[in-house]
Amino acid sequence: MLVGDKEQLAQTLMQIQQGKCFICEEPIDLSLHKWQVDHIVPRAKGGKDDPNNLALTHEKCNRNKSDSDLRVARCMAKYEKIKNRYADAGPSRPNLGDFLRELGGAKYPLKIRVENSKLLLGLPESEIILHELPVYQDWPSGMSYFFIELTIEYLHHCFLQDKIPGFCKRVFAASPTGNFRRNLSSMSF
Repeated sequence: MLVGDKEQLAQTLMQIQQGKCFICEEPIDLSLHKWQVDHIVPRAKGGKDDPNNLALTHEKCNRNKSDSDLRVARCMAKYEKIKNRYADAGPSRPNLGDFLRELGGAKYPLKIRVENSKLLLGLPESEIILHELPVYQDWPSGMSYFFIELTIEYLHHCFLQDKIPGFCKRVFAASPTGNFRRNLSSMSF
C-alpha cells in the first residue's frame, strides 16, 4: 500500500466512493465501522500500488472476498443481495428476469419486424433508430436466428410466458414449419 497517512487516504477514498464500501456499496463510517483500504486489482494479479487502484471497504467485506479482484467481489455482493431479496419468492427465484429488473434491464420495448430475410429492429429510446440484421436459417432444425449486441435496458426475460402462453417460443424460436417470419412479422415486447 502507499506510504502515507492511512486515515487521510481513507478520507479521500470515502469522498470518491460517496461514503460507501467499494464491495457491498453500503454506507461506511470510518469512526463506527472496522474498515480496510485494499487494491482493486490485487498486486499479485498485476495491480499497481497507486491511488487509482485503491478502495475503501468494510473489513468484513474485504475478508470475505479472499484474494479476489475487488470488482469481482462487488459483483458477488450484488448477486448475494438479489438472491436474498427473492429467497422467499419460491424455489425458482431469483430468475433471470429478477436479475435483469434489479440491474436495470427490461426498461425499453424491443420492436422487431422481419422483411425479406432481414430483421428490422427499432430502438427508439437510443440513438439507434433502426437496425437491420440478417436472419440466418439452420437447415437441420429449420430454426431461424439472428445475432445482436444490446445494452441491458433492452434485454427481456420470458417472465411474460406465464401471462401469454407461448410468448417466448413465438418471439425467439421458429418452428420447423417456417412460422418464424409470420410470428415475428410485427412483434413488440
